Amino acid sequence: MIRLATAADIDAIVRLSEEFGATPEYAPILRVSPDAIRVLAEGLLENPQALLLVSEDTGRVVGMLVLLTGATGA
Repeated sequence: MIRLATAADIDAIVRLSEEFGATPEYAPILRVSPDAIRVLAEGLLENPQALLLVSEDTGRVVGMLVLLTGATGA
């Protein structure tokens, strides 16, 4: 099931980000800070121009997606 993320999902979002950052493709180039991911996720939840979705399987968050809308300043 895909649904809007809530503050209750932040721990799972941090976990997924850490798992993603540890993959062989991204570990050499991406440094994942759990604290920074937490702050980012909290900010996205509060941002009216952001949509943070999570994918859930049997009650466990297994994926996420962020969509940002609005002017780019270009």
